[in-house]
Amino acid sequence: VDDAIVTDADCAVRLGTIEVLASQAMGNITYSLDSTNVFQESNIFDNVTEGIHTVYVNDDEGCRVPVEVMIDIPDCPIFFPNIFCPTCSNGDDGKFIIGSTDLYDICILRYEIYDRWGNLIYYTDKFSIHDNGSWWDGTFDNVPAEQGVYVYLIEVLHENGEKQIYSGDITLVR
Repeated sequence: VDDAIVTDADCAVRLGTIEVLASQAMGNITYSLDSTNVFQESNIFDNVTEGIHTVYVNDDEGCRVPVEVMIDIPDCPIFFPNIFCPTCSNGDDGKFIIGSTDLYDICILRYEIYDRWGNLIYYTDKFSIHDNGSWWDGTFDNVPAEQGVYVYLIEVLHENGEKQIYSGDITLVR
């Protein structure tokens, strides 16, 4: 086996492609993905899920060569609004919500909101980006926070195990 060309999964579809190049095999070559008994003539496997896979390459001489390949989990982008309105009806239930693609699950390890003087006014941790119950709703001690600019610090854990910390400001309007 000369090489394996891998097209990693993308954020929208979450499926990749594996192409195995085997020029030194003898006669007809057949290929199998993650199975030793179901073979095909094509050296390309489409719609392959993320993770480690084994492609078996067989030739007419009875040689079977396993090739281990990895389709990486994508690191999908996260979107941060710069303004939110707790009293407006805009589909986010009036909360400061960050987003990504529907298929991509990010664990919010730490979610902090600070006022302009650096006082921590909201904190929560360890929830899914798709969990609408944990986001800041624009209150402080159960009282509507003043309109203005606030600072966020958000630590996330991507599906591929990568941690990132994001910070910025969010404008609360009423």
